[in-house]
Amino acid sequence: MIMKIERLLIPILLTVTAAVVLAACSPTSVTGPATTPTVASEPEATPTEMPAASPTAETADAPASETETPAPAQSARQALAQQLQAEAADIAIVSVEPVEWPDSCLGVQTQGVMCAQVITPGYRVVLEAEGEQYVFHTDETGSSVVLAEGPEPEVEDAVVEWSGTIEGVCQAAIIGTNNVTFGPCDGPTTAGEFSSDERREDLEYFVSEFASFAAETPAGMVEFSGQGDVVATPAEQRMIAEWARLVALEAASGRSDENWGMIFTYHREGGIAGFCDDVTVTVTGVAHATSCAGNEPQELGRVRLDANQLATAFNWVDTLQSFEYEHTDPATADAMTIRIVFSGTGNTEATEEDRKAMEALAVEALAQAQTGANEASK
Repeated sequence: MIMKIERLLIPILLTVTAAVVLAACSPTSVTGPATTPTVASEPEATPTEMPAASPTAETADAPASETETPAPAQSARQALAQQLQAEAADIAIVSVEPVEWPDSCLGVQTQGVMCAQVITPGYRVVLEAEGEQYVFHTDETGSSVVLAEGPEPEVEDAVVEWSGTIEGVCQAAIIGTNNVTFGPCDGPTTAGEFSSDERREDLEYFVSEFASFAAETPAGMVEFSGQGDVVATPAEQRMIAEWARLVALEAASGRSDENWGMIFTYHREGGIAGFCDDVTVTVTGVAHATSCAGNEPQELGRVRLDANQLATAFNWVDTLQSFEYEHTDPATADAMTIRIVFSGTGNTEATEEDRKAMEALAVEALAQAQTGANEASK
């Protein structure tokens, strides 16, 4: 059975640290969150002379114009604004120093990342936001921006501690009841916010449902402090780890993306009943159901997969190749079209049986979501 999502009565306000750059979707390549700076052993950089036309500092009291400030400094400020989910105008540029970095990693050593030992011209940019200073290293154009130093945010009442790799780089996150920090393992962390209320609802559910545990999962190491009585299965432990990883990715980019965390999407349209429905199943254990029958898509609801369905879904992810499948009944006035888009990491090609199993899961989730929507409208 698919369990309907329950929402706790206790309010939980989370903020997520933004430091993962691998998922950054800004116009520049912001690699700060995805690095693991070791400031104490940072390779020595060689300061260079600042071009006369470019000011070396900007403060809140005496701001320089956008055209006077070097583009890399603007890129660093935009990166920090994205990470903090703040307005760039609220972030002061304290100083901008031209530097020749000793390697392609801009003088910031990252666990698991190889750096070419070549002199790389760039800037050391110091920013200030809400009374705290952040040091960014950039290349000459500002297309690469790395967080090198920053304040250490405090976490109250930690609920989830996660660490794992994202594109080969070690990342960590600590999620508390009031705030979250995350960043490169053993590196500077940044505070941020959830990208949506859905993430808060997820945490409320996890805390109320599951007992505390610590586990190594395919999505990373997770330590969880719960208040529930349910002993989480390996699939449910992985679900919470996947959720924490997704929170980190969203915090890094300052937004969410419907494709992040997707296991598969299901669409059906046509038939005698005139169906037009969509279901998205995610690694956080939630199936989103919508109706496309009207002029505007209608949200039918969210339902949560049970432990067995989670285990099956994660097995698909781990063993099957990604695929797109579409089938339409032979040409008739009421032909039915079925479309499945699946995101997997395995090497095995999906069989017809696999596709039918995905369809069955989606249809069951859709039926329960429709039931909940009908009850809510009464």
